[in-house]
Amino acid sequence: MPKTGDQAVSLYLIIFLVLLASFLAISPIILLGDAPGSAIISRDDLTNAQVHSLTSLDLARSPADVRAGKASINLVEPLDSNAFLLAGTWEGTLNLSDAPIESRGGRDLFLAVLLADGSWAEIHHAGSTGDDSVQSMSSIEGSVVLLGTLNGDAEFGEFDIEHSGGWSITAYEAHLILGGGWVGSWEIDRELLPEDEPPLWCGF
Repeated sequence: MPKTGDQAVSLYLIIFLVLLASFLAISPIILLGDAPGSAIISRDDLTNAQVHSLTSLDLARSPADVRAGKASINLVEPLDSNAFLLAGTWEGTLNLSDAPIESRGGRDLFLAVLLADGSWAEIHHAGSTGDDSVQSMSSIEGSVVLLGTLNGDAEFGEFDIEHSGGWSITAYEAHLILGGGWVGSWEIDRELLPEDEPPLWCGF
């Protein structure tokens, strides 16, 4: 008995869903996109312990999640021994260790190293009373440079940046030494920032 049009459509839909599920099952899911100063990381690059640590954070996967206050990871760089240097922002409480960190007001920025065993090291944070961002990250032999924006007077450890732009954002450059902390921060021209915003962690 020939199939009706509706039956044929249903059959094609089932076949498509089965093929899609098979594709997703064998394909690496991207953790972070190709942002300036960032690497492309897939599930295959992470240990099970690292995956567990990341998923337990309930990270933002959309702009709506960011507006709701969830922590976001925007930039990543592989290090030795299967560790990763991560940078992002959060609002409220950031729980990467036994000592939770509270943001100053809006979204502050953080930088941390995720070790192969899933633990966190080199946790550093900074920010203003407004919403801040990280837009570019580079590192050479433990020296890290971050670029982004601030919305208020900001503190990078002992180094301050005064926000004098009223409602306008302030572009910044901040330097950090892994194992030492912040070693400098200052305002820069906004033209030095990347043209495109870095993407959000998109999950697995």
